[in-house]
Amino acid sequence: LEGQGVELEDYLSATGKDQEGLVADLREAAGGAVKVDLALRALADLEEIEVSDDDVDAEVASIAERVGEKPAKVRKELERAEQVGAVRSDIRKRKALEWLVEHVSVVDDDGDPIDRAELEIPTEDAAETETDTDPETDPEPDTTEDDA
Repeated sequence: LEGQGVELEDYLSATGKDQEGLVADLREAAGGAVKVDLALRALADLEEIEVSDDDVDAEVASIAERVGEKPAKVRKELERAEQVGAVRSDIRKRKALEWLVEHVSVVDDDGDPIDRAELEIPTEDAAETETDTDPETDPEPDTTEDDA
């Protein structure tokens, strides 16, 4: 909070929490994050998910693009800070999450399968396509007196 220019007392006052409540919330969030991390690592081990040097290169290039630097400089900084292993670990966990999303069965509260297509958010292209009319399937367009 202080790194963002917010004093702890101001934050507590704004959120209506006391220090013990804040610590409890942070502890709960951290516990959940650790469980997710461990689960993804275990899944990556079980499914033998690996990270190639090309995967790391692509991630370094992506980071470089986001920060407006050259990939070689970003890689050098990561190596200097001994963070290449952390990048590799993050990629591996992301791959495990992608594997999980591809292979998980989505069910409703009764345990009945849900079609994944029903869960997808339409893209702008799909929304535009849905609003376009198809003369073969749509009824005749309405006419007004001006059209006659």
